[in-house]
Amino acid sequence: MKKRSKAGTLFRMLGLVKPLAGFMVLAVVTGTLGFLAVQFIPVLGGYAVLNGLGYDTPLALKTIWTLLAVFALLRAVLILITNKTIDKKSSHNPYTQDYAQFFV
Repeated sequence: MKKRSKAGTLFRMLGLVKPLAGFMVLAVVTGTLGFLAVQFIPVLGGYAVLNGLGYDTPLALKTIWTLLAVFALLRAVLILITNKTIDKKSSHNPYTQDYAQFFV
């Protein structure tokens, strides 16, 4: 049996997934943006609570509510993009099909 180096195995595997490179990039970008949107929602909620209690915050209350709506809508759009493109291509996983139909 021929022993392969770790780097050789890595490059061979990268060659196998080359046709899916666009979907991989899309998955990474939407995942990262979705993660950031989800992380900013409670931060902005904390700012809103502090603003309501009378503390000085770096954002006005109207700006906080606007950003909350923007991040919530951004997260919803990113979920739809993911479900319409990436999950449909990974039909080998039965759980992703059920999850995708939940949001459609």
